[in-house]
Amino acid sequence: MKTLLNNTIISIVAMLALLACLNSCTHNNGDIGPWFGQWHVEAIEVDDTPFNNYRGEYFILFQSRIVSTIKLGTHSNAAQSYGTWQESGNQLTIDFPDSSVLWFDIPGMSHHNQLTIEHLKSPHMTLSLTSDQGQRYRYHLKKRG
Repeated sequence: MKTLLNNTIISIVAMLALLACLNSCTHNNGDIGPWFGQWHVEAIEVDDTPFNNYRGEYFILFQSRIVSTIKLGTHSNAAQSYGTWQESGNQLTIDFPDSSVLWFDIPGMSHHNQLTIEHLKSPHMTLSLTSDQGQRYRYHLKKRG
């Protein structure tokens, strides 16, 4: 009887811990507003000219303070990398701090990115940044979920 009671208590504690972990995966002390979800980079411009041969293969996902970028490849292959993000006024900082983790270059972006939020009204967002070479990149995104 004592073993059954101990197992029940352990199961309840484990279930509560699991629920707390699942809740923390999607919330950062509350709602992150329009950022949450998957955003498709529909178009990229460089100095107001469409980026050469952009096929719409990039996605950016926001959850809590984690950002994930996905690049779709051929034959349903995909590469994914992770970083952190922070919004401050009309500025969005996206960092990919760990150089040992797989990272790929979204045109114009690097490991540390300070973007200007030109427009953010779900389901559309426009971000821009000026590269180290002085080129102005503009990213047009549409929320997918």
